[in-house]
Amino acid sequence: MTNDNMPASTTTLTRQPGVTGARPDKDQPALPPDAAQAPTQRSSTPKSGTRTQRPTQKTPSKSATMDQPMPPVNAPRQSAQPSAPPGLSDFQTPSAPTAPARLSPLEDRETIGKPNALIEELQGKIAGLETTVQQQKAAIIKCHEDLYYYQEKSKHLESDVYRQEVVSIRRHLQVDEPCEPWEITKMFSDIVRRVEDISRDMGEALGSLTPIAQPTTLSLLKQLLGDSKESLAAASPTADLDLEDFIDFGCRALINRALYTSILGPSVFHPGLKPEENERFCDMYYHIRKQEPQVVAGQWRISTLKLHANRTYSSKDEALHLCEHILLPFCGSVVEFASCIEPIRSILSRVEDLFELALKWNRLVKNSFIMLDFHPQYQPPGSLYDNKYTALEGRKPKPPASKSILLTSKLGLWSSNAVGGRNDPEYSIQIKATIQAVRLSRKDNDASSGGPSGKKKAAKAHTQHARGEAILLVMDPNDRDKYWENRVEKLDRQLSGLDQEREAYKKRLKDLEVRQAQAPPREQPQVQRAIEETQRAIRRSMDASALLRTHLQISDDKEPGEITATFRAINRAIDDLCRDISEDMAKLRPASKGSPVKTSLNVHDMATVRQILYPQGFTNPSLIGSSSGGRPIDEFVEFALQFLINRDIDYHIFQPFHPLLKPEVNKYVTELYEGVRRRGSQRKVACVYI
Repeated sequence: MTNDNMPASTTTLTRQPGVTGARPDKDQPALPPDAAQAPTQRSSTPKSGTRTQRPTQKTPSKSATMDQPMPPVNAPRQSAQPSAPPGLSDFQTPSAPTAPARLSPLEDRETIGKPNALIEELQGKIAGLETTVQQQKAAIIKCHEDLYYYQEKSKHLESDVYRQEVVSIRRHLQVDEPCEPWEITKMFSDIVRRVEDISRDMGEALGSLTPIAQPTTLSLLKQLLGDSKESLAAASPTADLDLEDFIDFGCRALINRALYTSILGPSVFHPGLKPEENERFCDMYYHIRKQEPQVVAGQWRISTLKLHANRTYSSKDEALHLCEHILLPFCGSVVEFASCIEPIRSILSRVEDLFELALKWNRLVKNSFIMLDFHPQYQPPGSLYDNKYTALEGRKPKPPASKSILLTSKLGLWSSNAVGGRNDPEYSIQIKATIQAVRLSRKDNDASSGGPSGKKKAAKAHTQHARGEAILLVMDPNDRDKYWENRVEKLDRQLSGLDQEREAYKKRLKDLEVRQAQAPPREQPQVQRAIEETQRAIRRSMDASALLRTHLQISDDKEPGEITATFRAINRAIDDLCRDISEDMAKLRPASKGSPVKTSLNVHDMATVRQILYPQGFTNPSLIGSSSGGRPIDEFVEFALQFLINRDIDYHIFQPFHPLLKPEVNKYVTELYEGVRRRGSQRKVACVYI
């Protein structure tokens, strides 16, 4: 209720707080003091319980914004209120701070962001992975289809029907080769090995003789070139050669050249034809291979050679000419001519067999093979060195100093396939030709050359040689025997010392050679000088030892070099025997042998093979426990036979004191001999041994 005595203008309307969650008036912050004197009046219009927003603008003054209460009709007219001063009329009462605006739930959702963004991102990744899985499944299906296709194709190629069809086609085209290309390569390697064996035997037979002239690379090149006007740059820098190496490698080069020019070379279409006929047919075949494919060219070659099948070639005459007119003068240039006749005669039959083997190989590859042509390779002395087509002799060879080839020690082999259409044939290297070249080195001046040091050494040697020793002409027999016994023992000690010194020099020489193979280029000259000094020291020790042996009347039947040569011949005979057996075993295998048979891993657990190879029970047999995954059957047989033969020879012949003595007697005599060696001189040991 309202009081009737109170003026109507002072009556205010209050609004009850709604249930909308808005803050009540009592929670509003307090107004400033000056604003409290001018209270404002809220709108008299009652509001419903719905949620409304509070206006954000400032509340205007009461006189301007508030609606005045309507007085009753019969109420007395009241006087007007006094107006405010001008200064106060313009002043607007500051409104209370308003609460932040509230947003609708839809607007809140859009403002905060999507709560499922992470889920949607993961769902996108899952979809991408599912696509990848589908692609991989498709790829796997494609691989299975390809695998099935190639399996079926392999079965078809291995089937009897397809093989019969291929055989029929090959017979129709007359391309039924009697053997495989790898067998041709193996037969050619046999020719190369025989050349090497013959030349090595010649070097060993003549290497122990006294040379009539110092063998050098320059003299070797001159002998190989003959009357040719080729440059001698391949022999520079000129170096001294061992007599055995000079003869060995020189004979290899000469024999290879004879085989190449008479049978195996590209200028020989048929060995029985004349030179002008060979030239004409080779030129025709060259143009046919450029114009036609390999099938047509190969058939033309075989048909043409059949027309000249009655042409004969005498391998004996060619071998005799090589031995008498080429090898004999070559060897006679460094040793006495008469000393070379008998060794040359001893190898004549082997040279004839070599030429016969080369002729057989040439007839096989030219008269039987249609789909491939084979080309032996020979590099003449003085030609340029190219590591793409040739290989240097040795395990770690140095590049040639003059970029030129000194000689060809082993023939190479290429194969080719004609494509026709005026294109050159396609070549493949089966075996690289092995060549010898003068490597880069610098020789120091010998002590015998000019210079103060050389003259001093020569004078010292002359003084020691001229000094000699006093000879007692008149002496008591007992004193004379004692004198000679002491002198013999003294010289014997000197001889033993020289032998030990020579062995030490040889060991040092081997170490220097290993060092030279591993040394950088800037250290090569220094190592080379050390090697040459060691070689001269070995020669001086051998000369002094020979002088003492002559003085002591110790004339051994064989020189150490002959003993070593005989021992090398034993090793070579073992190698040849085992290689021939393995080759014969390989021939016994069926033609359709399929993939190569690996034996190392197969026999690793075989007790019988282990007992044969290692009867003493080795824990780590390297031969049958190869980490390389096994050896081919022919290599395994060859190496196993070498191992067994070497083991038995060593056990039954080399280890016993005498092979025919009983084991207990051998043991007793061996212990006696070792005791004498530890206590006595070498002469006494030799007497016990004899």
